[in-house]
Amino acid sequence: MSIAPIVDRAVSVCEEFADAILFDSIHKSIIINIHKERFQTLRKELKKYRYNLKHMTKMEETETFTCVFIQS
Repeated sequence: MSIAPIVDRAVSVCEEFADAILFDSIHKSIIINIHKERFQTLRKELKKYRYNLKHMTKMEETETFTCVFIQS
C-alpha cells in the first residue's frame, strides 16, 4: 500500500539525513535518530511537509537526537 505523496517526500528527506527511519503509516509519524549538527536542517525541511517535532531525547554519548515528528 502506497503512502500519500507528501508523506513519501518527508520520509525521503529523512533518508538523506539518517540511515534508519521508523515510519508509522497509521499515525503518519516519523521516528529518527540524527546527529545534532543535522537536526536544525532536518527540522526546517520537515516543517515544509507540516511535520512538527513532538518529542526529542538527546544521547550524550553519541551526540545524537532521537526525535518523533508528527504531521499536523
